[in-house]
Amino acid sequence: TGLLVRSFRPETHQRLEILLDCSGRSGARYGDRTLLDYTIDAVAHLVRVAVQHRDEVGLFAFGHIPFAVVRNTSSRRQEQRITEALVGLAPGELEVDFDLAAEHARGLPRRSLLLLLTSIADSGAPEELYRLLAPLRAK
Repeated sequence: TGLLVRSFRPETHQRLEILLDCSGRSGARYGDRTLLDYTIDAVAHLVRVAVQHRDEVGLFAFGHIPFAVVRNTSSRRQEQRITEALVGLAPGELEVDFDLAAEHARGLPRRSLLLLLTSIADSGAPEELYRLLAPLRAK
């Protein structure tokens, strides 16, 4: 028997678009922080890793309206741009409009990994999300 060696390299230069739900439901408190606070921390860590791997990363923070849009790029300042956008976010007062996220994703110029960060509050929410986002599979 011979020796088989497989060498893997992490992929770089990928496109990641983060869709962040900042609606009223993100204001739910867990201890002394809101759900949005925890989600912002996770997004900041994810952006740092993506930038370190030379990935293109963008942010679309929304609720019933868009709150922050940072276009997808691999610029050296991208982490700073997204961090500045995250710092200004607060939970909205109204319910989320997932049509905004779907419309934003349809407008992306190239294929991207879409990462939707939201809270699924009711049993019908997954089906509604699937209905809205399924046409985006090609993106």
